[in-house]
Amino acid sequence: MISGVWRVSSWLLAGLLLLPLAAIFFQAFFAEGRGFVLIWQTGLPAYLLNSAVLVVGTVLLSLLIGLPAAWLMAMYRFPGQRMLRWALCLPLAMPAFLLAYLYADALTFAASLRHLPIWPSDSAASLCGACVILALVLYPYLYLLARHAWVKQPASLIHSARLLKHSHSQVIWRVCLPIARPAMVTGAVLVAVEAFGDYGVASYLAIPTLTTTVLDIWQQQGDLGAAARIAVIILPVIFLLMFLAHAWRRKQQVYQARLQSEPLAPSVLRGWRSGLAQFYCWGLVCLAFIFPLLRLAFWAVMNFMQGWDMAFLHAIGNSLLASVLTTVLITLMALSFVFYTRTAGQSANQLPVRLVGLSYAIPGTVLAVGLFIPLILIDNGIGLLAKSMGLSVPERLLSESLFILILAYSVKFGRLMLDGLEYSMAKIPESLDRTCLVLKCSAGERWSRVHIPLLSRSLLVGAVLIFTESMKELNVSLLLRPLHLETLATYVFRFTSGEQVASLALPALVLVVVGIVPVVGLSRVLNIKG
Repeated sequence: MISGVWRVSSWLLAGLLLLPLAAIFFQAFFAEGRGFVLIWQTGLPAYLLNSAVLVVGTVLLSLLIGLPAAWLMAMYRFPGQRMLRWALCLPLAMPAFLLAYLYADALTFAASLRHLPIWPSDSAASLCGACVILALVLYPYLYLLARHAWVKQPASLIHSARLLKHSHSQVIWRVCLPIARPAMVTGAVLVAVEAFGDYGVASYLAIPTLTTTVLDIWQQQGDLGAAARIAVIILPVIFLLMFLAHAWRRKQQVYQARLQSEPLAPSVLRGWRSGLAQFYCWGLVCLAFIFPLLRLAFWAVMNFMQGWDMAFLHAIGNSLLASVLTTVLITLMALSFVFYTRTAGQSANQLPVRLVGLSYAIPGTVLAVGLFIPLILIDNGIGLLAKSMGLSVPERLLSESLFILILAYSVKFGRLMLDGLEYSMAKIPESLDRTCLVLKCSAGERWSRVHIPLLSRSLLVGAVLIFTESMKELNVSLLLRPLHLETLATYVFRFTSGEQVASLALPALVLVVVGIVPVVGLSRVLNIKG
């Protein structure tokens, strides 16, 4: 009976999370989208090319700067390495659009060089700049996965290659890189997904991409059908990337399961080699985080009083409320999924859980379009029902309230909690469940006294990640801004677009600090050492 209840609730929740996708496809194929014909005939090839160049360029640059850092941190020991383990992850706390604004302001001197023959066109320079900015923010995905793979590589393979008289470069190319290839591909796919779904950097640098077009055509023309059709073009690319990530992740798990031996002892760097390693790693941290943060802090101190106003406090309040409610909702949904899987055992259908994972990779603008469509229909139905009953209700009760923001965050970030809970639940021995049955404990007592305490660490980690990502989410919130729902991320983005330093500095600094806390805290809680 209990298993059936969890099964039904899991499928209902999965259906709720997949509702945006169904709405997008329905709107794309059955609704009228006149603006799409014009885009197809004129700008679509350019949008596709810009999106492709942005993704490929960001991935290549992330590989170029992230893999050397991962190699140095995994294979060698040098002063300052303990701090660098988490410092190299700090760029994840810096919103990409904010980094683009800070560097654009710092490099204003480049305007005097534009008359030179070798200077690229404005569009090419913007596209290259966007790739660099996104790579500086997203390289930690590659760094973390590659470092983990190299730390876990067995020493026996390296020793065998050396006994066969392979040179150092041959060992790297024939042994180390193939071992880390699944992790590298997975990290590259994650970077590609994030770059493909970016709106802030592309919009600030005036680069028309598929993602920016979805939002622009809706806000400027109000053509929901055309926006849905462009979203349908985006979705197959996202699904393909997620399939590749899942396939290579499984290969990495197989490699780690087969290669069980003592890891390789890192070599100690001394002299100029140690200095060069420190210079590279700290230089990367400075470029991607420390220098922009110091510039932002200076602005915040100089314009401290101008940053405080009711609009700023209102934006913080909206973000805090939406993030807290999203965290609670996702926690309840994730616990429902893992409890269903645990209760049903091997007969559990994993499809609902797998379907939920698709939503994380979908760009926020696409999710927002998919959520607006059914909620507008529901609002219309509520309005007709209330009118027939002689009641007065707001015209857009759900689609123009904080509810849609919470629902969108829950759909997008549900996977962050679910992955950790699944992993932790699998480590809980089933003998504890059998003991509870022998002691005649009810299902509620078993979950509250056994499972939840053992899952508390994963719950804490997932809650921090969800809260932080919800506070920083820009794409979904931008679609709600015309509906007078300003969040901290949209508040900062509005001032970056208007070049208003005095009003921007303090809110932007708060946004960055919100991202720093989980990066540093989780590194210490989880004791990340590869």
